[in-house]
Formats: sequence, C-alpha cells, structure tokens
Amino acid sequence: MIPGMAGRETSFFVGSDTVCRQLAACYKGRQYALETAMGLADKKFVFLDVETTGLSPAMGDRIIEIGLVVRQRGHADRHVSQLINPGRPIPPDARQIHGITDDEVADLPGFDAIADKLCEILHGAWLIGHNVRFDVGFLAMEIALCGRRVEPAGCLDTSQL
Repeated sequence: MIPGMAGRETSFFVGSDTVCRQLAACYKGRQYALETAMGLADKKFVFLDVETTGLSPAMGDRIIEIGLVVRQRGHADRHVSQLINPGRPIPPDARQIHGITDDEVADLPGFDAIADKLCEILHGAWLIGHNVRFDVGFLAMEIALCGRRVEPAGCLDTSQL
C-alpha cells in the first residue's frame, strides 16, 4: 500500500478492465464512434507516459520525466513535457532505456514542484497510455509522497487493444 493513499489506489483503476474490453470491442467492427458508444464525447483525456529510474515505485524508483497530451472537445490540445530531478542517481540500465542522464536532471526541481498543477490536470480525466498501470503506479506514489491526491475518471490501456 502506498502511504497516504489508503482507499485511494483503486480510484486510478476503477473499471479499467471493463473499459478496455469495451474499447477493444468498439475497434472490432462496431459501427459507432468510441465517444458515443462509451458516453465520453465531452470528457477530458490525458495521454501520458513517464520515464523512471527503474521498474518499482515500492523499491524507491522515481519519475524522471513526464509527458502529457491533454485533449478535451472545445479546447486546444495541451502538451506537457517535463524532466524531473528524482533525488537519486539514475541507474545505467534505466539510462540505456530512455537516455536521460544524472547531469540532465541535477539542477531541476523535484516532483513536488509540479504536483499541484499535475493534480489539476489529472483530476476527472481519463488517463490513457500503453501499459498505463505502470505509469499510474508511479504517479500515485509521487502524488502521495507530496501529500496530495487526485481522482481521475479512469484508465484506458492501449496495450489491451
């Protein structure tokens, strides 16, 4: 369990498996638009990806980069890309995956500097990503460490399409 997140972890994943099955079904020949089929026409979507120092927030790995595209009908797309100082060295095996070095993040602020704005962006949004549980697990940990919480609408995992 993530400290400060008792009872909140599931808010990131409520209905995600059902939603992903519905999403996949829509792409398997159904003749109506995804937004209409799922009642999502006016919802906010946040496409997200994070880069980290490793694979496990429970083992102390941290986010070092976050990328977001925010899309909502009637609004211009918003693109956010931010490198973050993880407060720990970036292991060589992680560096090989994303190419981000300790020098690149050494003088940057930590996650707490962006937490409020990020929570505002994520609140009430559908979070979409490839293997999104990985990204959301890290986001939940970082947000909890900052003493904040967020309630997204749910998750859509593109790896299940």
